[in-house]
Amino acid sequence: MIRLGVILKAGLKIGTGHLMRIKRLLPYLKATECVLLTDELDPRLEPLCTPFARIMRAPLDKLPDIAATAGINAFLCDHYALDARLERKFKAQGPVAVIDDLANRPHDCNLLIDQGIERQPEHYQPLVNSDCAIFTGPDYALLNPDFAALPAKDLVRLQHPDQKPRVLVCFGGSDPVHGCLHTLRAIAGGKLWQDYSFELIAGAGSTDFAALCSQCAACQEKSGCPPEGICVLRHEPDMAAAYKRNDLAIGAYGVMFAERLCAGIPAICVEIADNQQGAGKVLKRHKLGVDLSLSRLADPHSLRSALHSLCSEAAQVAANGRKLYDGLGLKRSAALINARLS
Repeated sequence: MIRLGVILKAGLKIGTGHLMRIKRLLPYLKATECVLLTDELDPRLEPLCTPFARIMRAPLDKLPDIAATAGINAFLCDHYALDARLERKFKAQGPVAVIDDLANRPHDCNLLIDQGIERQPEHYQPLVNSDCAIFTGPDYALLNPDFAALPAKDLVRLQHPDQKPRVLVCFGGSDPVHGCLHTLRAIAGGKLWQDYSFELIAGAGSTDFAALCSQCAACQEKSGCPPEGICVLRHEPDMAAAYKRNDLAIGAYGVMFAERLCAGIPAICVEIADNQQGAGKVLKRHKLGVDLSLSRLADPHSLRSALHSLCSEAAQVAANGRKLYDGLGLKRSAALINARLS
């Protein structure tokens, strides 16, 4: 009987990426019970935690003791503050699998998975115990298989002046840098809705939904923007559907970067966190979209130019992304974790 303890955190600052990728993984794991062990979970995100039988909050150093009391006998860690010191304590109670994407600290675990595009096992070998199994690269990406199943888009039509591309704007579950607001201001300031239609999604943990609605209404009233020019949604539980109804996207790196590539939706990508530094260079090396800084995102001229470049490169970007992500990484990773945790 496997009682699985999942260690992660989710909130306004760190976002929901760790939570959402583990949520996708859990149905594939052979655990009798799954318990969320966390040192930080914004209460507004609790509705997203339905796959967990219980949520147990405590400072990180206390989590091993709580896990022992709860009878947890296997662990899945997706938490940047965890390293070998705490993992060793969990490992004394049962096997430990780690999801990471930084390769910047020591680990003591049975299995480590990093889905980074350029990550190699040798990046972790000096950081892990000798009997740790390491699997790296997009083949192990924890992505919804529905993304890969989406039909290829007719991106050639974006080259025609009479077409109006549909653009999805989403900066994750919490949007800590107010990326949607920056984008909307640029859209309104440059009247970009004349050439594109925009769908902005404020995540479940975003504090900007009211401000987005207010600014959208003002744009429609003062600038003559039609209702179909800009729309604002509050949380989209089915991101595959959102990718399907849009042609292009604007958003952050991180988990959603891989989602968009798998779905074949070309995007303008913005670094919004310390752990995303260098992602723009990877994007450029592999021709996976258009990189834009947060400050330039708010500038109407910069955003217009980036959208124009993305339209011209869209077909190649979509093909390159789908070549990297086949949508089977979730099942591959689950099989590896099940083998170790059992």
